[in-house]
Amino acid sequence: MFVVSICERTITQSNQITYKFALTYDDAKLIFQTAKQWIDRATSYYTMENLASDHIQIMQDASQLYKSLAFFEDDSERQAKMHKRRIDILENVIKDLNPMYYMSFLRQIWYELAETSVEILDIKLDKMKASNDIPTPHALKKVNSLAEQSIKYFDSFLNSLKQPSSNEMPNKFTEETEKAALGAYFQI
Repeated sequence: MFVVSICERTITQSNQITYKFALTYDDAKLIFQTAKQWIDRATSYYTMENLASDHIQIMQDASQLYKSLAFFEDDSERQAKMHKRRIDILENVIKDLNPMYYMSFLRQIWYELAETSVEILDIKLDKMKASNDIPTPHALKKVNSLAEQSIKYFDSFLNSLKQPSSNEMPNKFTEETEKAALGAYFQI
């Protein structure tokens, strides 16, 4: 009976996945909603208390899910809100992580948070450029805040690469971190 139940669930889930490309926001939204249900179900089992590494990876997947949906969204305000949701998800994860045990995850998340902040910043700047009006003090404050937030996360990433003994940057980055470190420097 249990085996039949698992097979039925697998068939049902595989029917929810399309072999066709998502070409519109509506197509992408259907895929997003299905994947979001699976992520929500997975996070009820994989928690920070019992399977932290798996939980972190699932939350990173949730962030990427919002990023993918934002790609199909035409409204820049809604795009920005989706990216803000990514930031909320990832910030919620990093507040509980111990750098001694989860440094590789922290580096990934700091970098993604910085890039996401830059994406929102680009959306806000594009909106300002498209408008012929003088930017409001609130809009300028938001842009500056996003730039500072991005720099903060890139700095966190770069500071994590420092040698623990001397608290200085290594003379040469490892192959895994070289591209990301240079990208962070250029973005700052």
